Amino acid sequence: MFIDKVISGEWHWLGYHFSPYRDGYEHFLIASIIDSCIEIERIIPGFSKEFSEKLASYSGREKYLPHYEQIIQLLSELYVIRHLVSIPFEEPTFEIEPTIGGSKKNPEIGIRLANKEIFVEVKCREYVGHHNNRGNAAIEIPSRQDGVLELAKAIKKDSESIVLPRDNVIKDFLISADEKFVSFKANNPNAITILVIVWDDFIYEPISALLNEASGLLTDNSFYKDGDSAHKFNNVDAVLVVRQSHQIVRATRDELPVDGLENPLDWGAIGQVLPKALISINPSEELNSYLCGILQAQDISELQHAADYRPQQFVLRI
Repeated sequence: MFIDKVISGEWHWLGYHFSPYRDGYEHFLIASIIDSCIEIERIIPGFSKEFSEKLASYSGREKYLPHYEQIIQLLSELYVIRHLVSIPFEEPTFEIEPTIGGSKKNPEIGIRLANKEIFVEVKCREYVGHHNNRGNAAIEIPSRQDGVLELAKAIKKDSESIVLPRDNVIKDFLISADEKFVSFKANNPNAITILVIVWDDFIYEPISALLNEASGLLTDNSFYKDGDSAHKFNNVDAVLVVRQSHQIVRATRDELPVDGLENPLDWGAIGQVLPKALISINPSEELNSYLCGILQAQDISELQHAADYRPQQFVLRI
């Protein structure tokens, strides 16, 4: 199904990666995609057909960058969904893009258990533009705070060598997730709602946007206000930040996975791969413990000893 849809049609970013099937072998990225779909298909019948149609749809114009970005987003969703269906829940019911009431804004997946409902939204930033800008920059400002831009300009007169915070991207992720979860929370206030942000190795960027004391989106000093008060994302219980998008990008460039991963879509267990950071918006020791367990994550408070997991104010590369 995948082969027919991707390599027999128009130009596709993954056409090269699928083409070895013609010679009887497979590319490691495609192997991880197909293995993931097979695993999910066992639990959610029809998933593979819908996924392959989406993947094949990003074809046509040669090297059309928005299609590449959409493929990375789609593979990020696959990465998360594959892990969720592998969790040993007791008699779960999974639903892709669940709906409730009249809302047309749906999260990626819903999981209904005997005594719990869990809804998950997945967001992956646009990779290429920011990656290139950051790589060429002398200074990065990960956190919005008074006077820092002026200081950066005093150090580096060329403003193109200064990368600004990515907090508007994170704000949009939170707004979107909050809107998608609102109907599910209204129906069941005890439903567990999780925003998964798939980032790259520069994980301090989303963490800075969320938690820096001067303007972090999940602090009382948030730059995103309702009047004089910080805006509250009341329908999102937790944010999980994972460093995986660069692994997927590496695989599209024929580069093998690193950092303990067995394949580009490998979730990995605590202690085997780089940490996944759980940031609770409505903290609860019981909920945090539960989410860290099922998501193989660590609470952000346990990771503060590492610079990557602390909000950064100023990154100088000169």
